[in-house]
Amino acid sequence: MFTTTKTSTTATAVALAVAGALLLGAAPAQADPDAPGCAVTSAEADHVHGVVVFDLRCDEPRDVVVDATAWHGDADDHQVVDTRTVTKHVGAGERWSSAIAFATDTDPSTDQITAQVLSWIDQGDTQERPAILATVAG
Repeated sequence: MFTTTKTSTTATAVALAVAGALLLGAAPAQADPDAPGCAVTSAEADHVHGVVVFDLRCDEPRDVVVDATAWHGDADDHQVVDTRTVTKHVGAGERWSSAIAFATDTDPSTDQITAQVLSWIDQGDTQERPAILATVAG
């Protein structure tokens, strides 16, 4: 089971958690970066076909979020066309393979898609920073 939303609240939640921790003078908690609990076995973004495809496996239970954004323009003048987010709690020993689809007939056109795969031990813990498992663009 996973959910899809058009707007990403993950980036907002992460920013609020980090800002809150900094205001309190405490560093946000984070799982051991050398043991994130999950590994991405493949991830690809393809703006021509309007898709992000990913496959990951978790050795420990994790809340996993994939944030993807379709962009128009070049590096100096990016404009967001659309955003998508999928989330899932992946259990120990489980694999999650999925895709995020974007429309390919948008105006303005999609010139690039970027995506980031993040994991948390407990996404509800506002002090925990996510582990960045993968970042892709295409």
